[in-house]
Amino acid sequence: MSPLETRRGDAQRENFRQVIALLDELVSIIGQENRSLLAGLPASLAQLVARKTHLAVELDRWLAAMRRGELGEPGDEPALLATLVERLTNLRALMEVNTALIRKAMRATRRRIDAIMQALRSTERVATGYGPDSMLSRRAPGARGTQWA
Repeated sequence: MSPLETRRGDAQRENFRQVIALLDELVSIIGQENRSLLAGLPASLAQLVARKTHLAVELDRWLAAMRRGELGEPGDEPALLATLVERLTNLRALMEVNTALIRKAMRATRRRIDAIMQALRSTERVATGYGPDSMLSRRAPGARGTQWA
């Protein structure tokens, strides 16, 4: 193997290692998000979602480059390709769980919103301190001035 071929092979292996590192970080972020969703903490997910979105965009770029053949082959290391396939498989399974948990959280949020709206619709008008129907404007028969109810 010539020095040029060795350098090209090293660069290709490094590309695949970078993709694997990206996948590992994405799996970690989605795992954190899943744990938060399971704990019922969807409001605290903003940072995780932002990072997950950034990583997903990066992964899409890498995968598109791989499909175009720009990253080459993992060289003489079939273990590197096996690791990549394993990480992608793990990511897919984790994302399926993540999607289910997000849908469940959305349904729970919708139920809470519906319950609040129902409570607001069914609540009788509460008297305020002002206006003709207020408690301040009520007087006992024959009383002078404002009488507090």
